[in-house]
Amino acid sequence: MLTNLHCHSNQSDGANPPSVLIDILAEDGLELISLTDHDTISGLEEAKKRCDEKGIIFLSGVEFSTSLAECPLSFANNYTACHILAYGFDVDMMKEKIKEHHVKMKTGVTALITELQEAGYQINTKDLPNNDFWTSLDVAKLLVARGYSNSLWPTFDNIISKTKNRRIFFIGPREIIRIIHECGGLAFLAHPFDIIQDDMKVGIPLSFTEELIRYLMSLGIDGIEAQYFYYAPETRNHLIDQAKKCNLLISYGTDFHGMRRLESKYFDVTPLPEWVRRLLY
Repeated sequence: MLTNLHCHSNQSDGANPPSVLIDILAEDGLELISLTDHDTISGLEEAKKRCDEKGIIFLSGVEFSTSLAECPLSFANNYTACHILAYGFDVDMMKEKIKEHHVKMKTGVTALITELQEAGYQINTKDLPNNDFWTSLDVAKLLVARGYSNSLWPTFDNIISKTKNRRIFFIGPREIIRIIHECGGLAFLAHPFDIIQDDMKVGIPLSFTEELIRYLMSLGIDGIEAQYFYYAPETRNHLIDQAKKCNLLISYGTDFHGMRRLESKYFDVTPLPEWVRRLLY
């Protein structure tokens, strides 16, 4: 079954509206899709409707950003995060539970704005989008709009990276895994050889990956994204072996954002894993 359990729409950092994203994936004959936008489920209803129209199986999903600042990990500091994928949860229940995460994010961005105001930047939370949550990307866009920088990434490098509130406003993995399980879903570590450091995705060595997986197992993580498109076959095979040894489930994702021609759109998964069948039926 042609499967993609990790893709993004313009409800987070993807290029296309959810329905257009599904149309693009459908062109390649995808049969099973999960929309996993960053920290939001706002696109799920539209995506599911288009999947139903095209006869595609849809699995509810979201990719949570989780702070590792207070976790006992040798490589983590106040500005370290990881991504946890959630699948198969009750969407209505998640609409309420995810508010905890969004409040934490808005509180953190408010602190970042206050710190920048104290440094002389003329910006205000009232100028941010009227969304359920904010991120430091929203702040960077605001700084560019106000003329403090010419483009987004220099804004992070030259302004936001110098603040103490740049990346400490996500709920930790213990609470995120709890929320996912309370909503009836399963939690997976996304791209296990990559973490978020100072708002940038960075690779980590095997020893850090194994340390992170062990820690998340102690919190009840259900699986890992062992089949991740951007990893070499030998890396995927290692993750599959580790998942089997640790009795963890395996997820399949390409992290498709719809912006690059060479992005892969699917894995051919046969037979369908038992955990997916259980969530679907």
